[in-house]
Parts: sequence; structure tokens; C-alpha cells
Amino acid sequence: ERFRLLFDQAGESIILADPETGRFVAFNRKAYEDLGYTRAEVETLTPAEIDADETPADRARRVRRILKEGADDFTTRHRTRSGEVRDVHVSARVVYLGGRQYVQALWRDITERKRLEEKLQALTLVDELTGLYNRRGFVTLAEQQVKVAARSRRDLYLLFADLDNLKWTNDRHGHRAGDALLRDTARLFKATFRESDIIGRIGGDEFVVLMAET
Repeated sequence: ERFRLLFDQAGESIILADPETGRFVAFNRKAYEDLGYTRAEVETLTPAEIDADETPADRARRVRRILKEGADDFTTRHRTRSGEVRDVHVSARVVYLGGRQYVQALWRDITERKRLEEKLQALTLVDELTGLYNRRGFVTLAEQQVKVAARSRRDLYLLFADLDNLKWTNDRHGHRAGDALLRDTARLFKATFRESDIIGRIGGDEFVVLMAET
């Protein structure tokens, strides 16, 4: 009873699976709550109903690896009862109960962390004021386009532009007016060029556009 209580009230989601039958043997409270099921409902689930990414062949290969190596840590996605897909990090281990081999998996929901990481990644590539690519973002995408153009022997066109009198606007009307001018210029670029063109703000008043297939 003591160990059952520890298992059921653990802070991480825990499941126990039988690798021979491919069925789940036990879920703790956190696991079935994370998935949105009742305790009775989870007892009828199969891995295919939870896993949002892996095919049956993928799951079979992973189970064989866990059984061979004794453990595996990986990131995957789970589908909840409502159909929502959540990112999870799983730590799986081989355990023995009553002389039989089982796979115990602990998982932690990392959906919000991944969203934050993606947001931070976007911030490192996008100019926060204008929504255009910053210098790093522009160079990252432009380098890839240059390689593609070189392989296909197609031309690229590079356009540089700067916004006249930005310093004068800032000095006379304040930086809020200067920021508005930069945002208006960015909107003009977006409206003028194609979605496939790479537009960047690479300096205070400096803009650049890389155009392919034109």
C-alpha cells in the first residue's frame, strides 16, 4: 500500500507497459489526468491511441531498443482524450515484477517549454519593432537561398535601401515617431514584395531584400 501510494501520487506521469502484449498495465494519477482520461478509461488504451507521432513499426523498434539497452530517453508527442497534442519528454526503463519484464515510462509535459523556446528562437531572428528579419535572420535564410540558386544556376537580386532623415525625425519628433516611420516602411516592403522574398532590417535605418526567381 505504501509503494502504491508513492506511485499514484508521484509528481511525474508514470505508466507500466507489458512489451509482450503491447498493453498498458498501470497508470498513476498524474498520467491519466495529463491525458484527460478517467482511471477506468486508461485501462483500455493502447500505445497507438496515445502516441501522436510514431508508427507501429517505430514503437516496436523503440521497445526492442529499450529491452536491449535497458533504458531510453526521448522526446515525443502524446494525444489527449480531447485530441490535443502535447510535447513530452519520456524516460523509459526496464523493470522486473514477479519474474516478468516490463517497461516503465516516466514522462514530463514540455509543451510550454517548447513554445517558449520557439518564441525565443523567433526573437533571435526577427526584428521586434518591424516584424522583419533582423540581420541574423536575414543572413541565415539568405545563405540557404544562395546555395539553392548556385545549385540551380539561377540569378538572385539583392536590394539595399535606407530610410532618409530618420535621425532628424527622432531628434525633432521623438523616437516614438521614428519607430512609427520604421514600422510604416516595413509594411510598405511587405506590401510591395512577394512572400517568397526575404526582407530584413539589418541596421537602424537599413533594409535589404533578397529576391529569387525574378
